[in-house]
Formats: sequence, C-alpha cells, structure tokens
Amino acid sequence: KKISKRLGNAPDTTKLLEEYGGDLLRLSCQFITPFDDVSRWGVEDLVGVRRFRDQIWRVFTEKVDGKSYRMSSGLIKHLHQLIKVTQENIETMKFNVALSRIMVLVDEVGKYNGMVDKDFWETVTKLLAPFVPFITEEMWSQLGHRDSIHLSSWPKFDASLVKENLVTIAVQIDGKVVGTVTLPFGAEETTVHEAAALLPRITAISDKTATSVFVQDKIINFVTS
Repeated sequence: KKISKRLGNAPDTTKLLEEYGGDLLRLSCQFITPFDDVSRWGVEDLVGVRRFRDQIWRVFTEKVDGKSYRMSSGLIKHLHQLIKVTQENIETMKFNVALSRIMVLVDEVGKYNGMVDKDFWETVTKLLAPFVPFITEEMWSQLGHRDSIHLSSWPKFDASLVKENLVTIAVQIDGKVVGTVTLPFGAEETTVHEAAALLPRITAISDKTATSVFVQDKIINFVTS
C-alpha cells in the first residue's frame, strides 16, 4: 500500500538504496504512518529518520565502550517498559508507535550524563534490529559478537518494572492529527514536545515558526498559521 504504481509514488528503489541505504528506506516506510494505512511516500520522509539513525550511531560511538556501568534506575525502568511495548507493537504491526517509543529512549540515553552499560545498549540494539537491521548488525559485531544479532534471543522484561500507566497523546498540526506519542501519565509539555518533534510531519515544520497548544494527557497541537 505504501508504494505502488496505482498511487503514483513508486520511486526507483535501486537509486534510493544506493543513495540512502536500506535502513533509512525501511525506517521511513515503517514510521511514516500505521502499517495498514495508505500514505504517499516521499524522499522528504527520510529527513527525520536519518536524524534518528545518526543519533543511534552517535550514542553508540560516543557513550558505549563495551564495558559495564551502573545505569540510573529511571533508565533501567524505561528500558524494561520499552521491551514490553515494542514487543506488543510489533505483534500488532504498529511499527510507527514502536519506533516513536524507541526514539524517546535513545534521546534520553544521548542526554545521559555518563557512559552506557554494554548489556543495556545490547538490549536497545535488539529492539532496534527489526527496524534497522544493518546498523544494528554492525554495532552487535563491534560489541564482540560473532553470530548475527538476528539470531539472538528477544530480550525479556522485568514485570515489576513495567507497572506504569501510559497514555497515548494525539499530535496535531493546525488541529489535524498527524500522529501519536505514548508516554507516562502526567508527562510535562517539554517531554511531549520532544517526543512529538521526532515524528516526520513535525520534523518537516521544525524550521517554521509554530506555537503549540498542550492539553496534558490528551493532545499537543502545533499551530503554524
């Protein structure tokens, strides 16, 4: 449904693969819209996901050295919640929702004041593997593994760490819903804004002057006019 001659949006995938690589094309198709929806794909959809791909690699090269470190309890809890949610979203083919949640954690890890534990990042890498198979394979190899990450077991979550009420918040542009973000109840506007900013449609207006209207636990509306 995403790319077809009938919709008039079938690009030359060979050239796109040569220029952008398989990971970015996969990400853009998985993140642009719910899997069972119809959407007109465009090269501009690669912009937001390329920033995310680059952020993954930057965190890995700057904060992961293959050693063990004590991580904050907040990040550990967030990771276990993410394992559960990612598994559920993959099973229901809500790939865009899974990716939006992973983006939030990667952003948190990037801001974390300290090095990242090897086991922690290996788990993040496993969660990313279905979406960006090539960059995760490279990170997995650099972390000392000989076998493919795609042959490794799926991570398990600690049930005691996932007991937190979550809410799905609608993200709008001028009153029209363009996506959603799932965050803990009571998330502040800054947190919601940062999560929403990772959505491709919001990334596209990031250079424009836009104000936001925020209703806690319900919506964030970006007003451009």
